[in-house]
Amino acid sequence: MRMIPSLLLLAAVAAGAPQERVWQGYVFADKEGRVQLGWAVVAMGVISMPAHVVGGDLAKKMKPLLAPTKNTYTFWNYQLEEGVDKALPHLPRALVRLRGKVDGKKVFFSGGEPLVMANPTLERVEFVSEAWIREWAKLYQLDISYSLVARKRKSHDEKHAATVLAILKRMIAMPEATDAQRKLLKDSFPKTKLGTWHRRMTEQNIQHWLDNVVTKHKLKLDGFDKLPPLPPTGYDVQKWFLECETKAEFLKKAEKEWPHATGALKLVYYEAHDGGVSWRRTTVESVLQHWTEETYRKHRATTLKQ
Repeated sequence: MRMIPSLLLLAAVAAGAPQERVWQGYVFADKEGRVQLGWAVVAMGVISMPAHVVGGDLAKKMKPLLAPTKNTYTFWNYQLEEGVDKALPHLPRALVRLRGKVDGKKVFFSGGEPLVMANPTLERVEFVSEAWIREWAKLYQLDISYSLVARKRKSHDEKHAATVLAILKRMIAMPEATDAQRKLLKDSFPKTKLGTWHRRMTEQNIQHWLDNVVTKHKLKLDGFDKLPPLPPTGYDVQKWFLECETKAEFLKKAEKEWPHATGALKLVYYEAHDGGVSWRRTTVESVLQHWTEETYRKHRATTLKQ
């Protein structure tokens, strides 16, 4: 149930001409005053990466969106486990999706020169709601397997299932943004869409966890059947993958079929390599960010043969 955004699986950028990339995370000002992209993740196998620097006129306009931290990573679980009042002053105010050309320098997972997106487009902004965070944080104070990442305590999932359901229902019901946040978006970034990717992904992960607990322990929870439908499976998404000949067609299809949190959808596929063919699983977000058209065609062709 605990996910690391696929952005952390960034492959090395090949040397050559600038390439179009999609970056997703939070923005903050480093010690030199540069606007950088950071990653808000649940800590589990995080891979270190070089700095991602946001340039151009957009960087100057992003002050209202900057996180108070100067750290490249925010670990939701560690900070929320320490207590929500202690965590809130350090958490991102907004999560962003940027698209633009990135210098084609060769970099690796750690070290190397900063990657610079010189003139990005701000495609989406997801505001981080304090009220929503306060509800989510309550899960990290329960002895349940969903949140026991670092704590060595026995989980009691069935005992807390009703509490988790009540928390989830409150999270789902919360507004996507305040009136002031909507006005900020309209006035400062009129072409930018309001996003809910992280919220919906998190809520769906909690619902998946709850669904497993209800099934395992044969529980009857009032209102559980009124929750939103869960997203398509990785094999459902694979059908779209095989139907669509190009990456662009596939992304458009996924957005149409499941607009709630498209990037979080899983895709099951097969990859050919020197040792044969391997079963793989990724997310639509990873396809968007890291697959070229050539990569898409190659994996689709291999999957069609299976």
